[in-house]
Amino acid sequence: MPTFPRFRPCYLVTVVPGQGVFLITERAVRVLEGPTIEMIAPLIDGTRTDREIAAAVADTVPLEKTLFLLRQLRANKDVYDSDSATPDREEAFWDEVAGNADLALDAVGSGKIALEILDDAAADGLADVLRSEGVRVVDGENRPHMTIVITTDYLHPRLGQIDSIFRSKGHPWLLAKVQGTILHVGPLFDGSGVGCWQCMSQRISMSDNNRCYDYISKQLGSGPLPVTRGDLQTTVQLGERLVALEALKWLAGVRPPEPLSVLTLNVADTASAERHVLRRRPQCPGCGDSSLMGQQMDQPVAIRYRATHFSSEGGYHFQSTESFLAEYSHLVSPITGVTPYLHGLENVPGGVHTYTSGSNHSCTVGTLHGLQSNLRSLNGGKGSTELQAKASALAEFLERHCSTFQGDERRISRTWSEISSRAVHPDVLTQYSLRQYAHRQEWNATRPSYQSIGVPFDESKPTDWSPVWSLTEQRHKYLPSSSLFFNYPDHGSDEPYISANSNGNAAGASIEDAIVQGGFELIERDSIAQWWYNRLRVPGIDLGSFNDPWIKQFQENYAGLEREVWALDLTCDLGIPTFVALSRRVNMKHEKIIMGFGAHFNAHTALLRALSEMNRFLPAAINSDVNSPAGDSDRHRWLQTARLQDHTYLVPNHTEQLTDAQTYTDLSSGDLLVDVLHLKSLIEDQGMEMLVLNLTRPDIRLPVVKVIVPGMRHFWARFAPGRLYDVPVKLGRLKHPTAEEDLNPFPMFL
Repeated sequence: MPTFPRFRPCYLVTVVPGQGVFLITERAVRVLEGPTIEMIAPLIDGTRTDREIAAAVADTVPLEKTLFLLRQLRANKDVYDSDSATPDREEAFWDEVAGNADLALDAVGSGKIALEILDDAAADGLADVLRSEGVRVVDGENRPHMTIVITTDYLHPRLGQIDSIFRSKGHPWLLAKVQGTILHVGPLFDGSGVGCWQCMSQRISMSDNNRCYDYISKQLGSGPLPVTRGDLQTTVQLGERLVALEALKWLAGVRPPEPLSVLTLNVADTASAERHVLRRRPQCPGCGDSSLMGQQMDQPVAIRYRATHFSSEGGYHFQSTESFLAEYSHLVSPITGVTPYLHGLENVPGGVHTYTSGSNHSCTVGTLHGLQSNLRSLNGGKGSTELQAKASALAEFLERHCSTFQGDERRISRTWSEISSRAVHPDVLTQYSLRQYAHRQEWNATRPSYQSIGVPFDESKPTDWSPVWSLTEQRHKYLPSSSLFFNYPDHGSDEPYISANSNGNAAGASIEDAIVQGGFELIERDSIAQWWYNRLRVPGIDLGSFNDPWIKQFQENYAGLEREVWALDLTCDLGIPTFVALSRRVNMKHEKIIMGFGAHFNAHTALLRALSEMNRFLPAAINSDVNSPAGDSDRHRWLQTARLQDHTYLVPNHTEQLTDAQTYTDLSSGDLLVDVLHLKSLIEDQGMEMLVLNLTRPDIRLPVVKVIVPGMRHFWARFAPGRLYDVPVKLGRLKHPTAEEDLNPFPMFL
């Protein structure tokens, strides 16, 4: 049978004499060079056979050469054998999109699609659009190749059942939302096992907006809120056509580089489009193994040798900032990610970059006050470079996400007497005094949720407990589950006796790295509590002795804002350099004193951390207004009323020698295993125990831990007997323990 070669219909074929034949598409331009191709290109139009083309140029080009060139063009897929019955523009489209127009057109023409419209979702014109492209629209019983499900809510209650049924049958289905101001197309779940609707719904359900929707629904005792309120016929039709196009491409065999993704089109914002990639969650109860997290918690926390990578600000890690962002940036998405964005903060002086990454999941949302605190409190990251700040903000959000209760954690219910031989008593963790419990109602009425004092622990009631690993005793111990996971369900309790906080939670490039960072935070906050509540006078730090141009530039930047900068040495009995950086406005009524903290084996790194952390709070100080609403009453009151002359413990103790760059020996080893063991030894030397909970989530893969050292003090108001009173006396900073009623009445508010 004769064949009629023609160039691919997506090509605009242009001959430029003496230069070549240009094959032009919307995406690229190629050139075929040589006098022979210039001669025969105009003849390759689908109306001539190979031999007819060869005969037309036989006077100039040998037959064999023409036939060989045509074979090459076919092999390179620049030329194919024509079927002139297909309209040129439709054929050209499928040629460019699918690579083979004939196969694509056949697949589309024989395709069958079912539609399922949930509740009041609108898609009246979708069936007509599909039919206009030659697709048969059938019901679900007529063996469709795929089903399109249209909804106004990607968490619609029926979607779980739809997903389960279609997944069990291996039936492809495309989810879409064509109403509202943000149109959604996808994912297209094709039964390939790379993810399911439950993988996506878990991410969406933990988003900031949905947490608000869920809170309101629970308060009203109603179902999902109908938040998709407005659209135009034009936007709905646009959505229908986008959905139809996605379905047509799938029928034609076109598969995206990422198997599962959601295309969003914001029609209220100059029609900006984004692609959100969904990846399978290994622990997904739908398509994965929901026991993975529990199994991990049952295992010992194994630590091993890890060579480190040095970052002047971050300290010693074994992964670079660039590689961290490359590995985890796919988790930034308001739909398929765990953090909705990474935004740089404005009004931050040069030298330090600051980024935010969504609301702080460590804030509880069980009450309106808690919800407001959650939305106001942002995860943040800081760094001397933009990349460091972005990585820091992303790491903090991922740390908080991994620390949030998700339902697959290992838990057992026991009374205290049933578990006391292998558990830590909650009172050792909460560290509230009897006096605080006696006045808790008055205290809680005027304090932010993170400062709330819970009810006393009732040893007779069954409590949920979860295992953590004791690095000290090399066995599992049990702690209250609600002390380990943010937003742990209260099971009907009016008030909790203990809630999780972020103290000791850390992400790292490895488990060892995370343990070290979490340990530094515990030591830092324990030292802060001793200094702050006892109002200790401690040595200042000679910033110039570190001979660091960045520190000098930092001071100059703050001076440009009419601010002075200084630092204090808070190092306690554990010997890990722990510093606070402070700044105030000079010659102004409202000094707006801010501070930041840092602890590290390396004193220089500890100082850089303190300065960088202080920078995170600078925008709040700059933008605060004396008459603005008090979001966090303690923080607001501090910024508006605190003056250095009233808080002398913020000033260096001039009777003591300044701490300088030579005061502390660098304790870093270059091996994170050695660093972990050194921290453990320092803690055990003070009669305490080091516990670790591996919070690494299978779908995130970023190592996250919670380090717990019972007896170490949080820097919030926790006034039970212990290190808060004993260590300052042991170090000679006080002659006698401070009486509880004489402690700093201004609680730490960071």
